[in-house]
Amino acid sequence: MLIWGGMVAQRVWLRPAVWQVWGSAPAWVLETLQNNRQYVCEVPINVYPYYDSIGMALSVAKGTTVTTGVATGAERLKPVEEEVLQTTTRQFEMEKECVSEEIYLEPTMFYILEQGGIKQGTTGKFPEPKLTYIPDVQKLVIFGLPNEVSAIKHDIQLKINKIKQTSVDVDVTLLSFLSEVDNKKMSLQMFSSCKINALYKIVSGAVFIAASCDQTLAKAETRLKKVLMMQHMNVQDPEILKKPEWLKFKAELVEAYNSACKTVTINYVTESTLVICGLSKQVMAVCERVSDFINKNTHVEEFVPVQCNTVLEFIQVFESQAWQKYNSNNGVKILFENNGPHVKLSGGSLLVQELKSLFHKLADPLFTDCLRICNPGARKHFLEKQNLLTTFLIKHYNCVVMLEDNKLEVGGEEAKKNMAEQEDKDVQWTCKVKMPNGEVIVVGKANLCRVAVDAVVNAANGHLRHTGGLAGALVFAAGPQLQDDSDKYIKKNGPLRTGQAIATAAGQLPCRIIIHAVGPRYRETDNATAVRLLKRAVLESLIVAVKNNSSTIAIPAISSGIFGFPLNLCAETIAKTVREHCEKPPEGRGTLSKIYLLNHDDKTVQAMTTAVMKVFEDMQMQLPAQWSQPKSNTSSNKQKYAQERKNLNNSALPNCGIAVTQSGHLPLVIHVCIENNTNDIKKKILDALLKCEENKCTSARFPAVDTSMGGLPPSSVPDAFLGAVAEFQMKRKGRHLQAVNVAVFHSDMVVDFYKSMKAREAQPCTALQKSSWFSNPFSGVADIESEPKTRKFDLSVYQSVGKNFTPVVFQFCGRSAEDVARAKEEFYNIIKGELRECTIEHQCIAKISAEDFVKLNDLERKLTVKILLEKHPKPLFHLEGLTQDVLTAEEEITGIINDIILAEKA
Repeated sequence: MLIWGGMVAQRVWLRPAVWQVWGSAPAWVLETLQNNRQYVCEVPINVYPYYDSIGMALSVAKGTTVTTGVATGAERLKPVEEEVLQTTTRQFEMEKECVSEEIYLEPTMFYILEQGGIKQGTTGKFPEPKLTYIPDVQKLVIFGLPNEVSAIKHDIQLKINKIKQTSVDVDVTLLSFLSEVDNKKMSLQMFSSCKINALYKIVSGAVFIAASCDQTLAKAETRLKKVLMMQHMNVQDPEILKKPEWLKFKAELVEAYNSACKTVTINYVTESTLVICGLSKQVMAVCERVSDFINKNTHVEEFVPVQCNTVLEFIQVFESQAWQKYNSNNGVKILFENNGPHVKLSGGSLLVQELKSLFHKLADPLFTDCLRICNPGARKHFLEKQNLLTTFLIKHYNCVVMLEDNKLEVGGEEAKKNMAEQEDKDVQWTCKVKMPNGEVIVVGKANLCRVAVDAVVNAANGHLRHTGGLAGALVFAAGPQLQDDSDKYIKKNGPLRTGQAIATAAGQLPCRIIIHAVGPRYRETDNATAVRLLKRAVLESLIVAVKNNSSTIAIPAISSGIFGFPLNLCAETIAKTVREHCEKPPEGRGTLSKIYLLNHDDKTVQAMTTAVMKVFEDMQMQLPAQWSQPKSNTSSNKQKYAQERKNLNNSALPNCGIAVTQSGHLPLVIHVCIENNTNDIKKKILDALLKCEENKCTSARFPAVDTSMGGLPPSSVPDAFLGAVAEFQMKRKGRHLQAVNVAVFHSDMVVDFYKSMKAREAQPCTALQKSSWFSNPFSGVADIESEPKTRKFDLSVYQSVGKNFTPVVFQFCGRSAEDVARAKEEFYNIIKGELRECTIEHQCIAKISAEDFVKLNDLERKLTVKILLEKHPKPLFHLEGLTQDVLTAEEEITGIINDIILAEKA
């Protein structure tokens, strides 16, 4: 029998056993019995018992429970009912004695206490008390027995006293981000995920962090600075940020990365600058996607220079499938421009860079060669049969041929200018040197990771481990491919020797290849050996660049860093080596047209500039406008040039357009400034002749002034010159000047001089003129007598009737050297088959008049045939050109000879 709240609980046995509890048990007691019933029976509650199970019927209104089942099952339920009675008794007592107290507690403090397990901690020590936090009034309510409430309150106060907080300096952009997000959710992501019990809050525009102790506070501060990131992105084309595509893309990004909670923001600093801030992982991911979007949509122009026009033609004919799919894709345009030659790419930056790499891959493996034909008529025949010849070589030899044209049109100049500006856009140059062969050396300051040249030289170690300095920067910018390619080379070929250089792909760098050059370690060898090895490393780099068809290369101060090479000696060695390369014959220089000597620090740039100015002092040099030195210098010695210029300036002032200096091996140089009129030409030539006589010169040489740009008649220069000589003969007092030579650069002017001389023949001469040397001043050109009928042409001055033909050059391009060689041979045989040579020998050739030679000159130009006059042992004409042209010229010359024969017989 059990006593429960003054009531008697009787145990009644039925068949099967029945245990009935009488009394006024509360509803929660019955519910507890119902829950614990799972430990006793196998069937659900309120299901009448079967033979092998126990059932329980509950009556909340009567306060009774009825358990039915076998005796064993009923006995198992008895301890549970007893425990429920004990718990119920204690609960009645607590309900009478419980109290509640309130503690003022900031949300920050409660958050830290909650994360530290305040509820779990109290539950272990005091199972029954309840803690409730009311954020609106910032109060913590403790409910329980007095002694338990007091102990909990004391424990909480101790934990509050241990909480520390400090302010943290963050960028205003990050402060704005932290203000926009929920500080509790963000603290969970930043701190709780790393088991750091801390919380940040924004107070009066500053960030404060609170933590459970000093050690945790330090960890939280470090974590906050590490996990937050902001990234500025400059947009080259601001119009992209105004397009609907960008607005839609931005909204998608914000939604994707802020779905659960806000982790990243994208804001505008200016119309062309974005700032992305938030958690570092999310910021990096967003930056990558934004960068891809901008690269795909930023409109840029790139130029891909190639070796010659035939390379462009070959790519268009044989490789069209590789690039045509890009031509209309996403607005990318491809233009093949022979004036350069180059491929012009315009469109989205990402696709343009991809295309640029593709064209380099298509052009680099190709083989090119030239065929030089000196015979006149080769150009004419090719132009007439161009379609037939090119189609034949493409079909049978997989090779293209083009006529080399050395004339650069305006468009070509503009294209080259654009490419040069693109290469120089990231170079702060300090000195430029132009070699006589056209090569340019540029010294300056630049980031080699951003310079748009064909090849960049990397100062590498023998194992090609790019861990620091320039090598490390190149690897970081190029991506993992650069180190992977280097490792593959070392694995296959072994370490590089000092002075050796090899090329690898450039990865994501703007250049096409990276040349890894191993410079010497200065302290590990003597001075002479170190200089020799450094020179070898630079020369090897240039050779590798040429082998890879590079036209531009950037070279740093190899070995001047951690390898310990003295900076000034290093710079001078590199400058001398570059000059040695530039002075090689054309076949040794290869394709390089511009060599950059670039470094990133001012000290090295200054040393390299000084070395280049010393080594190339006799070359044409250009310095920035802000420098005190002159911009250009073409003299062989700067000091002599400056003195000569000073003398020229000093002497030119009082002489009204004529000055006299000395230069080089010439005892006298007369500088004449001629206005564009015949009177001034005649006057300045006369003054120059008088100066020669005054300085006791025995001979003088004049250039034939070109009047084509001034609009003067072609005969103006010969007339003015001959008039000046005639007047000089009358005015001169001495007899020192005995010979005057005129250098005629255009064959047409020979005719003009002849006509002017012939007209002067008919003019009456004074006795002074007849008795002087002027009676035959041009004896080296023609004998002039008073009677023109008896005139005879002097063959000694003529090698060719008219102009000298410039050799024609044909360019070939193919996939292999064998294809190109076979195509050249076949093409040469075709051209030679159309050419003819002929010799006309006759004694009357010596009697051909000047008028006939003028006719032959015109015939030579008209037919594109070369008429060569040979004098010894007897006069004859040798004709070269296309068969039909040679036959026509032969017929014309034969007619002239026949006319002479008939005239003599008459």
